[in-house]
Amino acid sequence: MARVDISQVDAIDAFTRHLRDSLELNDRTCYQTIEPMAPPNMPVGAPWWVSVSPGDSTFDEALQAGGGQMQLSESMGITVTGYTRIRLDSTDHDEKLFGNAVRGLFVTKQKILQAVAQVDISAEVGEFLRSYVIATGADRPGYDADKSTGWQSINFRLEWDWDLR
Repeated sequence: MARVDISQVDAIDAFTRHLRDSLELNDRTCYQTIEPMAPPNMPVGAPWWVSVSPGDSTFDEALQAGGGQMQLSESMGITVTGYTRIRLDSTDHDEKLFGNAVRGLFVTKQKILQAVAQVDISAEVGEFLRSYVIATGADRPGYDADKSTGWQSINFRLEWDWDLR
């Protein structure tokens, strides 16, 4: 099957839908946001949730030269931040924050990686990715004691061709 050209909106929407479906989340527990690592001001009514944020992008210059007037490939970073509301540890201890079987940060990280790392997410839109979703790194966990909310961000890369027609 030939790859289809899409827009950036199509790419991030397909990624978010796939994440929601794979993790059995909804639009309140898996949502797009500009800031990837700040806990939300309004608490989410769930033990854990995720945000999806677009990151930096690059355009393949070699493919533009001689690739045709309408050829433009983009490689975009996407940050998925897993959040959990948890206050089970003693002061200055974080074992349950990391390892709680339902909502620990490292448990949610594994669920996110299983859902999208090395996966083709393009089923609904048509085959559009130049490669599978690539996991590129993770940031150190954070915790807001006032909100009893911990988080960890995982970075991915999507590569697709733009529809410029």
